[in-house]
Amino acid sequence: MNSENFQSELHYDFDIPKLENFPLFIQSVLLPGIFTEAPQTGTQFSPIKHVGDSLFFQDLYVTIKLDDAMATWFEIFKWLTGLTRSETYQQFIDLVGDKVLSLDETKKLFKSRELDPTNKGYKNIKSNGVLTINDANHLPYMNLMFSGLHPTSMSGFTFRTDSSNVQFITYDVTFAYNFYYPTAVK
Repeated sequence: MNSENFQSELHYDFDIPKLENFPLFIQSVLLPGIFTEAPQTGTQFSPIKHVGDSLFFQDLYVTIKLDDAMATWFEIFKWLTGLTRSETYQQFIDLVGDKVLSLDETKKLFKSRELDPTNKGYKNIKSNGVLTINDANHLPYMNLMFSGLHPTSMSGFTFRTDSSNVQFITYDVTFAYNFYYPTAVK
């Protein structure tokens, strides 16, 4: 019998290339579950269950520590508001054109700008993500590839003046995606 090590919850890396600051402040990633439905055929006794023909992926939940400049929060905020065009069509143009705006530049969102012709289309709306699982020696051995990832929600957080024990602020982001699949690291 071979001696096996157990997986540590500390041995992982997660990256979404669209988010520049994202990997630095991740606190936790909940690996989504997958499921299928079992259709049933009614009988006069107990129903007969059949093998399902569709696979469903649960949402991806990530907890992030808020950095001092709120850079990661702002990146996700721009992505999420750009997807929905909550205020102006310019937010959507900036998302599709992959334009990175600073906090000061957001005041200029109402100015009319042309979409860069080299980036026409919707290629920057979604991103891929990679959850890398490391072994006990912190060496990567498996990647879980998330396809067509985009944020669907971002939690709020509280600023406080009455806390005697300073805690760092975290917030949660929910991502939808098409599917994920494991690949071995070579």
